[in-house]
Amino acid sequence: MADDNAHPGELESREPTLADLCNLCRELNRRQARYVVVGGFAMAAAGYNPPHDACGSPGRYERR
Repeated sequence: MADDNAHPGELESREPTLADLCNLCRELNRRQARYVVVGGFAMAAAGYNPPHDACGSPGRYERR
């Protein structure tokens, strides 16, 4: 069988979306958590594009 290693209900990795971030922040707010958004989402919100070279390695961020 081709799917011998398949696990029903197994989660798949994917790039997070803005909706994912909004849902996370809503849940953190609901729980009255204190948090800071850092990383790629923070850079995008600040107007920076994450550059990648041909190999997919990150380079310098450039303002949009």
